[in-house]
Amino acid sequence: MTPPTRNVLQRGLLRLAQAAIVIMAFVALGNLAGSEWGPLKKLVHFPAHWAPLALVTALTLAVMKRWKWAAAASVLAVGFGAQVATLWLPPSQDTTVTTAAGAPPPATLTVLSFNVFRGNKRHKEVLDALQKEQADVVYLTEMSPEWFCGLKPLEKDYPHRVTKKNSSDWLLSKHPLENAEILSMTYASARSALADSPGNATLPEEWSSTWHNDDLVVGTVIFHGTRIRLAALHPPIPSNASRVIQQRACAAIYARALNSDPKADAKLLMGDFNTTSFSPTFRSILSRTGLSDTAQGYGYLPTWGPRLPREPILPWLGIPIDHILASENVSILHYETGPPLGSDHLWVKVRMTIGASLAPQSKSKSLSHAELNPAQTYSPTQEAPLLASNPPATDPARSSTLASASQIPAGTLPPRPDHTAVRQSSSTRPDRLEN
Repeated sequence: MTPPTRNVLQRGLLRLAQAAIVIMAFVALGNLAGSEWGPLKKLVHFPAHWAPLALVTALTLAVMKRWKWAAAASVLAVGFGAQVATLWLPPSQDTTVTTAAGAPPPATLTVLSFNVFRGNKRHKEVLDALQKEQADVVYLTEMSPEWFCGLKPLEKDYPHRVTKKNSSDWLLSKHPLENAEILSMTYASARSALADSPGNATLPEEWSSTWHNDDLVVGTVIFHGTRIRLAALHPPIPSNASRVIQQRACAAIYARALNSDPKADAKLLMGDFNTTSFSPTFRSILSRTGLSDTAQGYGYLPTWGPRLPREPILPWLGIPIDHILASENVSILHYETGPPLGSDHLWVKVRMTIGASLAPQSKSKSLSHAELNPAQTYSPTQEAPLLASNPPATDPARSSTLASASQIPAGTLPPRPDHTAVRQSSSTRPDRLEN
């Protein structure tokens, strides 16, 4: 290679490395500032990928003796690496389980959340895997009529179930459910919840035209005398600024729904969050709900990523967007991701004990049959407590029913969900919630 050619290649490589440093610095500073606007809405989720890129860039620049640029890349590599390394740090709350002398072991609750992927055809494999796991509570999303049919045998093991017409969500429980329903997270409900939350944040009126009404599955699980308030979600992908705003605004709805049972001994929030634990949106959800990430201390465990047909998702390219969050009085015994089952997601499963369940089970509260199996029919009008003002007009087509063993006729399947494109507004919109 002639010297002129070598010089051209070196200059090109230098410019490429410098451009990479500028982009990575933009991502790092934006994340620190809590920003997810523009290209940041996707780039902030990949510190595990930025860290090795920054390291390679630093080494390349060091070989080229561009010491200042190499130092900048090194700082970025350390910063991104430290962000990922925090996932191995032990959780802040004490997870030690203690019992009184002579008392039986505490009751253990297993919770599982899985996005089955609507186009996945491996129904039998998923059914076999779920039947083998025998989790106490299971949340499934992206369910289609074919999936409801393929997983119908689960009804035998899970007598307490929640779904509704045109829904792609299914909550199943081995234990009784109280106050179970599916809430429609409308613009009005988010605006009301934000107004009532600390800080009195407001949601600008212009965002109502691009708002996508999503469902939130809620219920209280009665587990050995303890009440566990649970909410399950699957928000839209944050493909634009309005989706990011919606994800953050809905955190106030999650908090209100979880706090709606004043007798609850513990709270859980689970599902496909479509955001990683590295994002400002995730930090906002933790802050508003007061919950903690049950994956803390277990390292980097991607739950979504590119995959090959009938092959596992590629873990080194994946990101963790499926989560289970828990209140402080929940002791996490084990956290894991599931096997590849044809979906672009892996399930997340958590084994835990609840503070109140550490007492001997013989002293558990005795519940009547009416308390264990309340007859409930859900309709959008039941959202009244969630909508302090301006409730949306009731749509009879969205009327939903609590699906318990006695309420789903054999062989009945929900119709295919209607995926209607969301209209985008061309008006100028602010890029943040107004405080």
